Amino acid sequence: MRVLAWVFPLALGAACSADGGSSGTGGNGGGGGSAASGASSGTGGGIIVPDGSAGNDGSPLGDAACATSINNGERIPLDMYIVFDRSGSMSTQAGGQTLWDATKQAFITFVNAPGSVGTGMGLQFFPPGTASGANCLGSVPPSCPTGCMPFGPYCVPAGDSGCSVNDYLPPAVFIEQLPAVASKITAALNGTSPGGGTPTLPAMQAAAQAVSAHAAQNPDRKVIIVLATDGNPNDCSSNTQNVAQVAAGAFNGSPSVATFVIGINNSGVNVSGLHSIAQSGGTGQALIVDPNNAGAEFLAAIEAIQGQALGCTFKMPKPGPGETLNPNQVNVWFTPPSGTPTLIYKVSGPAQCDPTLGGWYYDDPTSPTEIALCPASCTAIEGTKGEVRIELGCTSVLLPR
Repeated sequence: MRVLAWVFPLALGAACSADGGSSGTGGNGGGGGSAASGASSGTGGGIIVPDGSAGNDGSPLGDAACATSINNGERIPLDMYIVFDRSGSMSTQAGGQTLWDATKQAFITFVNAPGSVGTGMGLQFFPPGTASGANCLGSVPPSCPTGCMPFGPYCVPAGDSGCSVNDYLPPAVFIEQLPAVASKITAALNGTSPGGGTPTLPAMQAAAQAVSAHAAQNPDRKVIIVLATDGNPNDCSSNTQNVAQVAAGAFNGSPSVATFVIGINNSGVNVSGLHSIAQSGGTGQALIVDPNNAGAEFLAAIEAIQGQALGCTFKMPKPGPGETLNPNQVNVWFTPPSGTPTLIYKVSGPAQCDPTLGGWYYDDPTSPTEIALCPASCTAIEGTKGEVRIELGCTSVLLPR
């Protein structure tokens, strides 16, 4: 059987900010150890340095016999669905403006940036602004307008406090590619203001439902959720644990949808809780924003998320005429700009990613269209300009257990 290999050039300067290994092939300094591949110890982050030992099928690792054809590949284009906190605490003044104004303007800057062209964007707020059609924004009890009712210190649509999943469907802005959708996102942001509590659970449940369906309908795109919040889940039975469960369910689903978290470190926010949501969503830890520099740091966080998601997910190459893909005979290698090609272990799915050794996995184990690096392996190649090579034909080298 003729064997093929695909090479993916990388430029990951903004990529891979999740936990699990430091920059470069040094990773966490952990070892590949004496894996099933027989590779030597040494570079962590799921990356091992071959020493000429045999692979699982007895063939020498890194031998050119496993690569008779080399082709350039493409990263998976990205769709981002933003679940954006518009609770009353976002009106807090910090750094000379409200958190809402600072992060809103950063978001508008991002969707209009040249580097965002081609990225898909969708948007939903929580709590919902006008779920029943009444304009309650800016009003406070007891003077709630017609169609609105008191909900704590705020006015919300009567009979609808944002606790139903259906309050968040359809989204404020459906996922479309930039720059076409930029004006819709800008209009939605400018037409909304802070108010209400933090019903994170139903908002995330709706996001997972909508985005999982979108991912299934768009298998050629990488789809992620970005939860941006300055508070703890605390309304509509929301808490850190059940929001993390929603993120875990989306990440472990098929197709897998990761959840990134941007936490604005406002007074009283539980940073460790936000980290746990991100970890459950497959992204290591939340990106934490200083309220006094909210605009610049929020923009940097969303750019980092874009870079990580784009930099560590690749299209599964199609075999040429007469070739048959065997998903159990695929290996992923990384070659730094100057250095030895190194192997990344295969794992069966995102839930099996090792926090130190990392790995890679398919979007669909039986009929793959994408290959994704685990957070630790993604971090291990952060900032490099090397190559990721996908080789077909040699038995996959699995993560040692």
